[in-house]
Amino acid sequence: MALVEFKNVEKYYGDYHALRNINLRFEKGQVVVLLGPSGSGKSTLIRTINGLEAVDKGSLLVNGHQVAGASQKDLVPLRKEVGMVFQHFNLYPHKTVLENVTLAPIKVLGIDKKEAEKTAQKYLEFVNMWDKKDSYPAMLSGGQKQRIAIARGLAMHTELLLFDEPTSALDPETIGDVLAVMQKLAHDGMNMIIVTHEMGFAREVADRIIFMADGEVLVDTTDLVVGVKQDVPNFGYKDPKTGTYSGIETDLAKMVADELKVKIRYVPVTAQTRGPLLDNEQVDMDIATFTITDERKKLYNFTSPYYTDASGFLVNKSAKIKKIENLNGKTIGVAQGSITQRLITELGKKKGLKFKFVELGSYPELITSLHAHRIDAFSVDRSILSGYTSKRTALLDDSFKPSDYGIVTKKSNTELNDYLDNLVTKWSKDGSLQKLYDRYKLKPSSHTAD
Repeated sequence: MALVEFKNVEKYYGDYHALRNINLRFEKGQVVVLLGPSGSGKSTLIRTINGLEAVDKGSLLVNGHQVAGASQKDLVPLRKEVGMVFQHFNLYPHKTVLENVTLAPIKVLGIDKKEAEKTAQKYLEFVNMWDKKDSYPAMLSGGQKQRIAIARGLAMHTELLLFDEPTSALDPETIGDVLAVMQKLAHDGMNMIIVTHEMGFAREVADRIIFMADGEVLVDTTDLVVGVKQDVPNFGYKDPKTGTYSGIETDLAKMVADELKVKIRYVPVTAQTRGPLLDNEQVDMDIATFTITDERKKLYNFTSPYYTDASGFLVNKSAKIKKIENLNGKTIGVAQGSITQRLITELGKKKGLKFKFVELGSYPELITSLHAHRIDAFSVDRSILSGYTSKRTALLDDSFKPSDYGIVTKKSNTELNDYLDNLVTKWSKDGSLQKLYDRYKLKPSSHTAD
């Protein structure tokens, strides 16, 4: 049985749609971190888990308790098992530290005072606050108050501990003390769901990171998994010696991960494999010279273009091929799964030309075949071809219309696509994309194929 399971959960505040069709399952033994901008629904989601916010639609099971539709009386057993650490501590100002920690175990669990104080000592020592047991909250720093709040939650012998931005109200010098306690809890195997903006901490302790926006789950992972090319200089290239990636598309993927505040994991793709890997959910998105076409838009979501290019031909200088007409009846190499063959065929019909085609799995295979004269030309986008030019080869002038590259997501993931589209639009306007072009000495066509 899952520790927490959301099924089709909806939450409204009047007309405001705070949670939209939430479907999540948290297992025991996990530390889950919720990330996202203010107003994304993180705090609302975490507060539904112990019934502080009611669920309007759907099912929410927490440790076997149905929270959706439960009365306050029905929630009493749940709240014995689920503790919560609030942003603003919620300590009783007129009670001592020891009294704050023992109150709930005595009143809710029915534990006698002596046993409750013994338990309180254990957890106050755990958070290094036993020496403050007789102090009142007003005498303590924010970090000390938050550590007491954690001890109070632990004293209830909770199955699950919820943290709602536990460090956001703290001074920078006290944040580390609270995070150190939470890190100890994670190490000891405490089930925790945490809303936080402490990204380094989140990456260190989380078994799972969930990014939310506008009340929806956009990414549910510890890594953002992005399909990228590994054989395209200036776009997606993996150095065979160091294993490091470079190129406009790998850098763009890193920018997305930084916005989502998650780690990135690159998965090498080709024109042939990028679609199936996305379909099978082995990648979250493709940033892999994926040309936007009407046909492809029926299968996938595309963002606004981040690059525009036009196809071209790379030929051996020794072949003395100067223009496309010289390729009539010749063999042209193209990448498997690309639209280049179709574009060349359409252009050939307009000019009364016919070509033979060879499909190969990678660009290095194509350039090797060109150098070995097994093909007469290698055709792909001109910016990609520029990474393979040498003293032995030449780029032909051509008559191809420019086309666009977009970031690609599954058709069903419209929320993520909308989020990415907003990022691409922003980066286009603020000059971030231009900086990428300049970094790799790329010049987009005025109006990308693959």
